[in-house]
Amino acid sequence: MEPTFIWCIPDQRYVTVAEVIAAHPQISFPIPFELPPSPHYVWVYEVLPPVPAEGHRLVALPPVTQDGVWSQAWAVEPLNEQELADAMQALRTQLLQAVTARRWEVETGGITLPGGVQIATTTQDQNRIATVISTAALGGVETVEFKAASGWATLTLDQVRGIAAAIAIHVQACFASERAHHTAIDGLQTLQELQMYNVAAGWPGQGA
Repeated sequence: MEPTFIWCIPDQRYVTVAEVIAAHPQISFPIPFELPPSPHYVWVYEVLPPVPAEGHRLVALPPVTQDGVWSQAWAVEPLNEQELADAMQALRTQLLQAVTARRWEVETGGITLPGGVQIATTTQDQNRIATVISTAALGGVETVEFKAASGWATLTLDQVRGIAAAIAIHVQACFASERAHHTAIDGLQTLQELQMYNVAAGWPGQGA
């Protein structure tokens, strides 16, 4: 394995090949690149960082040398109070957004009526059904040709109203689930609770 990084000892920071070349315009660097004959730069081997435990963060340390070989060094430190609060708030916001996205997905994902008839429930579908009910009543139409997600059906106006009611119940159940999730997430007190929260559970059609 070849070394990956360049450490500038006087500056105590990693630098790029371009930075080294720019810092030494008087040197004609070979291809492939080689470090200049200077004690200021060393090649550093990559070391995979450890995985921080809950409530901790990864800290990059200056590289260490052993037998003339330089390698990356890492430390894991506890989050301070502000860092922990910021991490919890960021995760809480992500969860709330994920819940809202999930509600929209379930709300517009359709429903299945008794008998296996599948009804689309996008906003456009809801508006179309409402329009059918209002215009059919005005025109004295008793039956309508209804195109469900599962196929065509001839329905009475009362049956269409029943479909509209089923969709309304479904939509309200979705919003009720979203609100319940938001309330639960707002009440979580630890980073672990936030990390373990399941936004995919407890939606209409799941039996939970």
